[in-house]
Amino acid sequence: MSLFSIRLWDAAALAAELRAGVLSEAQKVGYLLGLLVVQTAWALASGGHDDLFAAGKDRALFAAAAATVCAAGIVACFRANQRGDGVRFIERIVCLALPVLVRWYVLTLGVYYAAYFAGGLAGWWTAASYHDSFGGFRLWAYVLVQALYFAMLRRYVALASSRPAA
Repeated sequence: MSLFSIRLWDAAALAAELRAGVLSEAQKVGYLLGLLVVQTAWALASGGHDDLFAAGKDRALFAAAAATVCAAGIVACFRANQRGDGVRFIERIVCLALPVLVRWYVLTLGVYYAAYFAGGLAGWWTAASYHDSFGGFRLWAYVLVQALYFAMLRRYVALASSRPAA
């Protein structure tokens, strides 16, 4: 199979392929490169979120929140893999990250903007507080959607590591 024959949406089918061990090393590299392309495109399209990384205490709090969610998510995925067959964790998390990330971007963008506009109409935040580094909507939305991303990724890692029924 070619480096470019990858699944961008069907994470369940990819989990089955990972469980069966049928992906070539070139395909695995394709998933890693695809992940890089999607993340880079997202960063360029979103402007990099410079306002979230203001100097001082807010920056440290944001970094701590982001690192905590990511670390907890990776540990949850690892434990899900261990409860299954317990092998090829790195291969599974890297390959599954691409279709889960694509699905996550598509599904969360609509919810994110709906919540932003609804919250603004309800008076929960103003345009100024939205752009406030730590207290604003974007930090809490980031933490929530990161947690949801890892919950989705954990589900597919567990599927990839499940033992076939005897």
